Amino acid sequence: METLRDSLANRTLAEFLPICMYCKNIRDDDDGGEWSTVEAYITKHTGSWFSHGFCPTCAEKFLKEYGGA
Repeated sequence: METLRDSLANRTLAEFLPICMYCKNIRDDDDGGEWSTVEAYITKHTGSWFSHGFCPTCAEKFLKEYGGA
């Protein structure tokens, strides 16, 4: 329990996270077992925010698949 308190005080995650192996959503046992996206869970529990983009490898795959350069 002390580790969890330390984690919360430092705004870090240090616990077991039940994650769906297919969609990667996380079950939030603190919220009645509701499932949410990884981004929503981390934002709620740490205060961190996400910005989305493409890494170079995925950008290349996306452009090939959808007719880009």
